[in-house]
Amino acid sequence: MIYRYSASLDSKFRRSATIGGILAALMVGAALLAAARGATVVGLLILIGVALIAYKLRSIVKGHLESWIQTDDYGVTCRTPSGDDVKIDWASLTHAGFIYSADDEKLVYMYSSGADRFVCVPTSFQGVDDLYTELSERAYIEDITLRDGESAADGLQRTLTAHQAE
Repeated sequence: MIYRYSASLDSKFRRSATIGGILAALMVGAALLAAARGATVVGLLILIGVALIAYKLRSIVKGHLESWIQTDDYGVTCRTPSGDDVKIDWASLTHAGFIYSADDEKLVYMYSSGADRFVCVPTSFQGVDDLYTELSERAYIEDITLRDGESAADGLQRTLTAHQAE
């Protein structure tokens, strides 16, 4: 099954895109105002800055929109926003579950201890509950609740350390 990123499910993405659009419009307005007042060089420099920022943001957005997760008979393959493919075969998948952050954000995680690969999937992927169900059929499921200021990797490390102590 293929799970794809959906910007419509990602409220943080929509908020960031709205703020970015407003800032870009303000900067273009500032460039036009500077050019209208005779500061053409300043206006051009502002427009060049806007163009560079827009190009960088476009590549970030494109990376997110092209992210996906594919499960098959052999394992899980994840395309990250940076374009890297992370592969975890079912035999090496040792832990999976939900990670709950202190601010009520929920992620699905997968961990392979043999390959030392850790992947977090935000709920902005379509069908993330189906992915969780699919993982529960193949791996040890343990949900993790993060403490204040704790990263997902730190929460996983705390959980793994607690299992080793048992």
